[in-house]
Amino acid sequence: MEYNIKDYGAIPDGKTLNTSSIQKTINEASLDNNSTVIIPEGVFLSGAIYLKKGVDLQIDGTLVGSSDVSDYPMVKTRFEGHEEIWPDALINIDSLSDFSIKGKGTVNGNGIPYYKKFWEERDEAIKKGLPFVNKDVPRPRLFYIRHCSNFSIEGIHLKDSGFWNLHIYDSRDVTVRNIHVSSPHEGEIRAASTDGIDIDASENVVLRDSYFEVDDDCICIKG
Repeated sequence: MEYNIKDYGAIPDGKTLNTSSIQKTINEASLDNNSTVIIPEGVFLSGAIYLKKGVDLQIDGTLVGSSDVSDYPMVKTRFEGHEEIWPDALINIDSLSDFSIKGKGTVNGNGIPYYKKFWEERDEAIKKGLPFVNKDVPRPRLFYIRHCSNFSIEGIHLKDSGFWNLHIYDSRDVTVRNIHVSSPHEGEIRAASTDGIDIDASENVVLRDSYFEVDDDCICIKG
C-alpha cells in the first residue's frame, strides 16, 4: 500500500517544517506490511525522520533538511570510528531489514548555513591559536543507517549534506546503485566534511553505477 506524505498534511512549499507530518506518514505505513511512503513532486522541508519496519521510501520530489540544527536530536552516535554526541541525520534507519529507498528525487541537506558556520568558527579558532576539530560544529548527515541488512538505495540525488551524505554502519547485504552525490568543493562557499558514502564496519556492500562530486572523501571505507 502507498502512503503519500501530502495526505498527512505535508506542505510542498520549501518553507513549512513537515517533520511531524512525514513521521506520522511513516508511523501509519508501518502498521501495514510491505508499504511505501512517497515523497511526491514538490519541495518538503523537514528535520530528522525515522524509517520504521515494513516501510520502503520512494523519493520523487525534494526533501530538504532544516538549517536549524535543533531540528535534529543530539544523540550518542557513531562518529569517525567511535561514539560521540552528535545530531541525528535527516533520514535515520536503525535495526531494520528488507527495505528500499529509491526514486528520481533529491535529498538536499541545505548545507550552506552549516558550511559558513564551520569555516567561520575554524578561522576564528586559528586566529586565536585555539584547537579546532570536526565535532566543534555539529551538523547533520543526510542518511545514518545502522545495524541493518538486506536493503537497497537506488536512483536518488544526495545534495549539500551538512556533514557526511550516506553513512552505513554495522550493516550487511547492501546494494547502492545509480545515486548522484554532490556538494560544493570550489567557489565562494566550500562544503565541510561531506563524504559521499561511508561504509563503516559493514560487509557485502555493493556500490555501482554512481557519481560523486564532493569536497572530501567520495568513497570512504571505515571500521
